[in-house]
Amino acid sequence: MASDSDALDQLAEVSDISKVHAVQHYLYFPSKIAARRAASDIVKQKYVVTERLGADLKNWLVLAEHRIVPTLEALTAARAALEKCATKFGGEYDGWEAAVRSINADATVDTESNNPLG
Repeated sequence: MASDSDALDQLAEVSDISKVHAVQHYLYFPSKIAARRAASDIVKQKYVVTERLGADLKNWLVLAEHRIVPTLEALTAARAALEKCATKFGGEYDGWEAAVRSINADATVDTESNNPLG
């Protein structure tokens, strides 16, 4: 798994990281009860939370989303808090991802020539 710093550098290559982004954090738990308890704690930290059975059909996913300017400090703090919550309820924190924000959101694209118009 890439470090938060490496992941942020990769995001900066394709997105304007000075803007607010939707950032999703993935936590996995061995039972629905553990996932529900963790989700309850995470909601108190101002995240929007979704719980569902994970892709492996065995573990439960808690998807915690918040909108932040993705700085290394903000991501490191979020990771620390969510890792603590995952550990508390017998789960595992599995990282984050962020929606890409266009570096030049005002640009339009000429679909005929694929050139930016401004």
